[in-house]
Parts: sequence; C-alpha cells; structure tokens
Amino acid sequence: MAALLHDIGLYVGMRGHHKHSQYLLESAEIFGLSRDDIRLIANIARYHRRAVPGKTHVPFMALPRTDRVRVNKLAAILRLTNALDAEHLQKVRDLRVESEESTLIIRLDGTGDLTMECLVAGVRSDLMKDVFSKRVIVRATGVV
Repeated sequence: MAALLHDIGLYVGMRGHHKHSQYLLESAEIFGLSRDDIRLIANIARYHRRAVPGKTHVPFMALPRTDRVRVNKLAAILRLTNALDAEHLQKVRDLRVESEESTLIIRLDGTGDLTMECLVAGVRSDLMKDVFSKRVIVRATGVV
C-alpha cells in the first residue's frame, strides 16, 4: 500500500510531498486497514525520499520497536525502487538481485538508456546500506 500511495502528497505540493503524503495517510480512513496499518504505511511513505527515520521524528518514534524496524526495511526498499523510475518513464522492465557477502548487486534490464536510474538508485541506496548493512551496486545489463 505504501508503494501505491507514497506520492499522494503531490496533490498538496511538490515541495515536501513525502511529508504531505504522511499527513494525508495518517488522516485517512482506508477500508480494510487498521489505524496501526495506516500509521505504518504513512511512515513508509514519509521516508521514500529525503531524510531517513530518526529519533527526533515523533510519528516514527511513536511506533512500537517492531514496526520501526519494518518501516526502516520497507522504506529502504521503496526508496531504492522509486529511484529505479527516476525519470517516470518506466524504462526498467526486469531486475535481478545478487547478494554477496557485503554487497547487493542489482542488475537492470529495460528500454532505453538506464544511466539515470543507475545513478539515482546509487544515491538513494543510503537507507538500504544502513538497514541491511550491505553496499548497493546498480548496473544496467540489458537494454531492449
């Protein structure tokens, strides 16, 4: 759900839309989701860009420890996958992840030049590295 809803804050404004997304989600009643589910989703959406979860972030710290761990892991994945569509052209068609001792290698297949996706994913892999203790390398392997 966080992956589907992470950009709803764009309806409020471009600047700080990740924070707007969190606010809108926390204020929403979403059929089939509990308040706890919504708080979790809102926090994941909040961290899909910019700052990483921190001790000064009240909504994040209000979560139980197990949910904070979930937010960290899922936000790291969302942050990286969001970067793989940096140009919003859906050029990445497939990916493979190889896990080595201290490195995750992500190999992309897609259409057109995937340079921007590789560069942005490299920058946005900061939380992934912190959470999973693995360096992330993104490479374009096949272009259709």
